[in-house]
Amino acid sequence: MIAETAPVDIDERAHVRVVGRMDTRGTGDPFPWARLGTPALLRYARGWTRAGQWTADGRRFAALRTRSSRTASSSAEPRRGRR
Repeated sequence: MIAETAPVDIDERAHVRVVGRMDTRGTGDPFPWARLGTPALLRYARGWTRAGQWTADGRRFAALRTRSSRTASSSAEPRRGRR
């Protein structure tokens, strides 16, 4: 699994609603949202292990893998030899 994380150790949760520029009433029901730094994400990731971390265009990412043996479906790598 790949997750985008905040650049600092933060653990922030809220219920949010999608709104438009002109219509600030929002559409649909509020839904849970979280903003986590990598350390907070790893504290909650029971059953997962860190597989990597990187930054791209100022955004931070963490890759997690289940602790069980790696399978083809758990890889973010493209499959080779298949069309």
